[in-house]
Amino acid sequence: LDPQALETPSIALAHATREALHMTDEVRDMLRTLWAAHTRKNAGQIKSVRSQDDTVDQINRQLMLYLSQIGELSDFDRQWHFMLLSYSSELEAIGDIIEKNLSSTVRKGVTEGFAPDPTDEAALDGLYQRTLRQFDLVASLVTTRETATAQQLIKARDEINTWCVAQRRSHYERLKPGD
Repeated sequence: LDPQALETPSIALAHATREALHMTDEVRDMLRTLWAAHTRKNAGQIKSVRSQDDTVDQINRQLMLYLSQIGELSDFDRQWHFMLLSYSSELEAIGDIIEKNLSSTVRKGVTEGFAPDPTDEAALDGLYQRTLRQFDLVASLVTTRETATAQQLIKARDEINTWCVAQRRSHYERLKPGD
């Protein structure tokens, strides 16, 4: 984030966009690290998720500060400015969910030797793969700002939601007393 670019809002927003993409990569890597810990049953890998979240928090703070210092914005730039503020806040929240909620669930599963049903494990892998694809779509949208990519992202989100409901239903139907 180049402080000298703040004098030219469109250039400053380009720098901020690049940093938002960096933040996207960091959050995506957090998820990959956590998934590797789950699949390898390695609780030690979970420790690095915390430092990755610290990196995401730091990027978010720097990005918010930088965006708050940009001068007069055109209407077009103002919309993009707002989107970058919102997007980085959401990424930071996703990082917190990965670090606080998902990490403790994976840690508990690894330390207690929990092995999900193979069908449930396949569903989790499917969700993981779909989530990685969403990260790619979002990065593409942030880069290109194309309407078609936005529509593809929304469609994929709706498909994931429908798929998740079906997977949950299937899981509940497989449960036996005591599970």
